[in-house]
Amino acid sequence: MAAVREGSKGALAVVDVQVGVMGDAWADRVGGHIARALDRARAAAVAVLWVQHQHDELVPDTRGWQWVPEPVPAEGEPQVLKEYSSS
Repeated sequence: MAAVREGSKGALAVVDVQVGVMGDAWADRVGGHIARALDRARAAAVAVLWVQHQHDELVPDTRGWQWVPEPVPAEGEPQVLKEYSSS
């Protein structure tokens, strides 16, 4: 269950940026856009949350389940696993 907090601070959610989802066709182009958004969020001290999908075709610890090589979570950025599409 999500915790409710006071305030209006923003956050950046990075969802399904995985080898098996992005594939070779999208990783370079979309990865660059995501990297720029991450740079801006981190520079502005905006919280970054990584959401990683898992199911029959994205089995944990397989190549397809892994994050794409770039960008990757920074130390201390929370990572959440999800089992259903459309998080």
